[in-house]
Amino acid sequence: MQLISPQHITAYFQCSRKAYLMLSTVNKYELTDYETIIFKAKEKTAKTYCQKSNAQNYEIDILNNGISIVCGAKIRIDCFDFDCNVLYRKEGNSKFGNYYYEPGIFIGTNKISKENRMELAFLSLVLEKIQGKFSDSAFVVNKKGERHRVKLNPLKDEIKKAINEIQKFKDNSPRLFLNKHCEQCSFCELCKNQAVREDGLTLLNRITQKQIKSFEKKGIFRSCLKLG
Repeated sequence: MQLISPQHITAYFQCSRKAYLMLSTVNKYELTDYETIIFKAKEKTAKTYCQKSNAQNYEIDILNNGISIVCGAKIRIDCFDFDCNVLYRKEGNSKFGNYYYEPGIFIGTNKISKENRMELAFLSLVLEKIQGKFSDSAFVVNKKGERHRVKLNPLKDEIKKAINEIQKFKDNSPRLFLNKHCEQCSFCELCKNQAVREDGLTLLNRITQKQIKSFEKKGIFRSCLKLG
């Protein structure tokens, strides 16, 4: 499997099956039209922010020099791909000395989603391996260029659990559950076709994972129900 990246974390909190397919499929994931629009808006925000803040681009050992703002940090460590939009220096103790870095991301919308928060928690967790300190907060720069702070300590256990589950994908692939994100995912047809082959209850509108598990325990599948 590939190294776990922020993109895989974002996908996981949209749909665990999507993250699994992104990590295991031979073909590169193709952005949908909607995702392309969001990505371009994000890139525009990042370019504007880094120019206005006089941030320096990441280079080897730049963090040891205590640069105030670093853009585009790309580091591979253990089984993780640390691809961080921006790092902001803060006062405090770390392996670097009397300062440490907190992560920041750019988003192509004005609303901060759960997957945005969990991406930051992931980045801080991997950053801890580099600087010896988990940043208890981070920030998001939205489409308008507004900066919003996010508290990360409440998310630390959840992101650890998610990473642990992702690392087990090789031996235990996640169940297929269709959800509202499917229409924004290029794996949509692949998953729907699989659900049809499996006669999956997940094809029924508005059915929850809890309801599906309850039906399956009773030996009830889609073909057993009267569809109307």
